[in-house]
Amino acid sequence: MGIAIASAAPAGTSTASPQPIVGTKEGRLLGQRSGGVDRFLGIAFAAPAQRWTPAARPTRWAGLRGATKSRQGCAAPNSGDGPESLNEDCLYLDIYRPAGVRRGARLPVIVFLHGGGNNWGSPAIYDGERIARVAGAIVVIPAYRLGPFGFLALAGGSEAARARGDIGVGDQIAALRWTADHIAAFGGDPAQVTLAGESAGAADVCALLATPAARGLFGRAVMQSGFCGNVNVAIGDAERIGAAVAREAGCEDRAPLLCLRAKPAGEILRAWAAVWGARRALDPMPLFPTIPYGTSTLPEMPRAAAEAGRIAPVPLLIGFDRDELRSMLGALLPLDAGRYRAMIARAYGPLAGAISQEYPASDGSPFDALAALRSDHLIICPSIEIATVFAHRNPVAMFEFSDRTAPPFQSLGTGGGKAAPEFNRGASHTVELQYLFGYRAAAHGLSADQQALADEMAHRWVRFARDGVTAPWKPFDRQMPAITRFALPQDGGIVVRNDIADEHRCRFWHDHDMAVSTIAP
Repeated sequence: MGIAIASAAPAGTSTASPQPIVGTKEGRLLGQRSGGVDRFLGIAFAAPAQRWTPAARPTRWAGLRGATKSRQGCAAPNSGDGPESLNEDCLYLDIYRPAGVRRGARLPVIVFLHGGGNNWGSPAIYDGERIARVAGAIVVIPAYRLGPFGFLALAGGSEAARARGDIGVGDQIAALRWTADHIAAFGGDPAQVTLAGESAGAADVCALLATPAARGLFGRAVMQSGFCGNVNVAIGDAERIGAAVAREAGCEDRAPLLCLRAKPAGEILRAWAAVWGARRALDPMPLFPTIPYGTSTLPEMPRAAAEAGRIAPVPLLIGFDRDELRSMLGALLPLDAGRYRAMIARAYGPLAGAISQEYPASDGSPFDALAALRSDHLIICPSIEIATVFAHRNPVAMFEFSDRTAPPFQSLGTGGGKAAPEFNRGASHTVELQYLFGYRAAAHGLSADQQALADEMAHRWVRFARDGVTAPWKPFDRQMPAITRFALPQDGGIVVRNDIADEHRCRFWHDHDMAVSTIAP
């Protein structure tokens, strides 16, 4: 479908100025045009956030408001991408579209939920330029409240004294509603909204598939390198974690939420980090904070909802990186065979013998074996397993990103709180994002072959956003587990294979205990 370029000034969009202007229900926005892309950054999709209060509609403004700079992300602890943020006025989103698009162009829309363990992340990290410029779609990247401000659950005698752990996901729903109400003014089609997410963002997409309040707000869904169906905890367990956070923050009275409302953001973040750090040392589940189930927002575990046919009946694109967790294990280097076997024995107990046979230390190197088994166990095979469940009722396509020379997307932690030596990270967690959503602080560019691969991926993602599971995507199901591998020409190029699950030894993990185990340096 061609992109309509405005030659006159239709309702909602002006091209008299070299910079784009769009009229929304709240007021007029001045964006920025460069490189064939219009950017509208830092748009309020809700009123300024109030702690543990659902997002409210944004207010109107008079005159022309600048939308040329991303806003600071939501309050978050220190991470590999930046220092601690104490900002709580953060419910803003960024929009990217092909330059000069008309209001009536009805382009497909991709709403992208960033990763970061629901503890870190910001729209400012990403850049939707490639998908907009190369593939002719509109990209929307919202912020949402993180960590204790988005996912704290606390029991209480009244609604005002209770936190349900669903504020962050509620922000995501508010952003989807804003998109449905406003995207036509930017040239998008509100009937062609695809919800995409990576890592924790993919886990949130998974939960939103089973969330009644999100029904009808998106017509397709993409989950990249995510944890779907196996990371949400029951509301009672989430409330126990929340009570521990309140105690750590010095709020042990009968009104802990009221007490926490009066605390500085930094104190709450430090209490949250202390509790989650202690939990991970003893029990790796949940892997990161997510919306709890057993509430009106998420009535049941997403996997149970999928098995019962109670998820949104939308086409799904599910995928992973070939070497998912390799980059996160770098702090374990150097790793010899004896230490490898000892770690497996400690982490997997009675399964250690079978795992050591399936992933011997001689499989490349002890580190190669460890990286493969952790990637297969925790992300890749669970992704294939949940895709099989979804495929009973939803059209599903799958992909594997396999450019093992890809530059790192961001400064990921390598585990253990210490620096890792230089090592081959392969096609690790997040690297595919630089091929789709860019990375504003990227230190490394893409080669000509990588640029071509990135452009083709952008086209295929938008093709899915427009048409669902149609050519060139191949349907995935148990009988025909077709997975599209994205690799460079010298490594086989883009191919559809039915044996990728076998390469990742998913039959082994299906036949054995799939419970998460922990490995630390």
